[in-house]
Amino acid sequence: MFLINTNYVIGQEKIDKRLDLREVVFSKKGNITNKEAYNESIITYKHLFEKALREYAKKDSLFSDEMSMNLEMKIQAIGFAIEEMQLTPKYKSSKSEITYLFQDSLPIVYKISRDFSITELKKDTKTIEGFKCFKVIFSVKEQSDNSNEISQDMPTILKEAILNTETEYIMYVTDKIKNCYHPVIKYKFVLDKYYPLEIIEKDSSIKGAQINYNLIRLELK
Repeated sequence: MFLINTNYVIGQEKIDKRLDLREVVFSKKGNITNKEAYNESIITYKHLFEKALREYAKKDSLFSDEMSMNLEMKIQAIGFAIEEMQLTPKYKSSKSEITYLFQDSLPIVYKISRDFSITELKKDTKTIEGFKCFKVIFSVKEQSDNSNEISQDMPTILKEAILNTETEYIMYVTDKIKNCYHPVIKYKFVLDKYYPLEIIEKDSSIKGAQINYNLIRLELK
């Protein structure tokens, strides 16, 4: 995959003309857009973890019949945990707020990826809090440069699934705001170009669901 308009270095004059932030507040709300596709994704997700656990168990030379019975119980428990503790809160929770106060002393940790694409749709515009924004679709495999951080003991099927998961961010952005931190978008090469004020986040492993981030308030320095 590739980055469109890779020559995106911003000159000093343009940086000085962009506005910086003191505070930003987003609302966050998960949405099920296709219940059938979402339910099918949950089933697939559970089967993936079940296969991963069985693969891990086969590698254990001390695996006994008693442990096999415990494994079945663990598989059921993990299936429940995936749906009720991980996916349900993410996509079915009530609306919440993300508030960030910008402080120069706080360190910023960026995500890294070489496997991404950015598509700019500058004719698709909307005004958000007085800023004229245009549409950008940013797709990224979030683990592609961090594979060495994944445990070597992790079952192959699970490791491959993590490495192949793609996140799509459908954003409306402005190039009038300059800030190196965003509470949702953690990629410096994106923030060097523009600042997202509205985002829809989709995970390739969970169909029929998305997370919406909408700007509630921002305060300029």
